[in-house]
Amino acid sequence: MTLLRDLQTRFVFDLFDNNDSLYATYIKEDAISTKECLAIYQNNVFSNYRTALKAVYPVVERLVGEQFFRHTADCYIHNYPSRSGDLNSYGADFSEFLDTFEPAKQLSYLPDVAHLEWMMELAFHSADHDPFDLIKLSMVPADQYGELRFTLHPSIQLLQSNYPVAQIWQVNQPDWQGDISINLQEGACQLLVKRQNFDIAIKPLTTGEYVMLRELAAGNDINSTFCKALETQNDLDLGSFLQQMIQEGVLVDLLD
Repeated sequence: MTLLRDLQTRFVFDLFDNNDSLYATYIKEDAISTKECLAIYQNNVFSNYRTALKAVYPVVERLVGEQFFRHTADCYIHNYPSRSGDLNSYGADFSEFLDTFEPAKQLSYLPDVAHLEWMMELAFHSADHDPFDLIKLSMVPADQYGELRFTLHPSIQLLQSNYPVAQIWQVNQPDWQGDISINLQEGACQLLVKRQNFDIAIKPLTTGEYVMLRELAAGNDINSTFCKALETQNDLDLGSFLQQMIQEGVLVDLLD
């Protein structure tokens, strides 16, 4: 007797396999064949996944076109079936998939654009946090300032790219009416993605600011973090940086 778990596992495997010889023999043929019956389920599953990917990656779809995106999405779905009951979590590996997807190799910036869109998705669905309690900060003795460690807002995402991905994202918005030309040689960018109320903000960072936030997010103290940041930006003003990040709700608490 086949166990229900084994039957379900086989059914899922057959849904995502393109080999006709593997179509399930456990499905009883009636008015339609086994292959046609399984295709109905497959079409519904793939349609749902495609819809989820289109919702998260509209700029990627705009850049490659609807037909190419559909083909890319189907290849991704075959290789990365969902492992969660929450469809909102589907598509986390799309950027990594695009990085190795041969038909998209010439679009070297595409994985980073996808990475940015996934970060926007994460930021939108993240938890909220109360503003920084400045009284708590004022109680720290001056001789312990260098040991301070900060908590970043849960929605904060950091991205470093060799391409102007924020500009690529911006000019591919439906309401954009400016110049759509992009110079891919403009150089690297460092970005901060954060939810503000019900909107997503994309903020350019200097190299020093990016290193500061990256190191603080890793739990490092101010002394070691600032030293690393100065290696990339020797004119970074620590006081102004901390004040700005607290005011903008990027830094929201002190780590114990």
